[in-house]
Amino acid sequence: MVRQSTSWKDLERTAAKKLGGTRIIRGNDFGASDLDVLHPHFAIDAKWRSKLAVLRWWEKLLKDNDRLYGKGNKIPILVMKEKGQRGELLVISLDDFVKIVKEEYLK
Repeated sequence: MVRQSTSWKDLERTAAKKLGGTRIIRGNDFGASDLDVLHPHFAIDAKWRSKLAVLRWWEKLLKDNDRLYGKGNKIPILVMKEKGQRGELLVISLDDFVKIVKEEYLK
């Protein structure tokens, strides 16, 4: 019997807990187009993969941030945009995001 990974469930639980939301449990209905975490202010979907290309950029940003400003002195934020895309995307650690928005949205 093959054991199914629960890493994606763990990620959903972590996101719900840290962001003050509730994990949406779909049972066996994976075709349902629902998000992973119910929250009053955010639309939260969690994606777990064995490899994410953006992590190479993130790791470089963390290294450069520590080298230039010292460890923990500035919050690293990666801004990304694909050719032809409207708007930009941010990558920020979940813990840093929680620190920034905790007062207003995560009560």
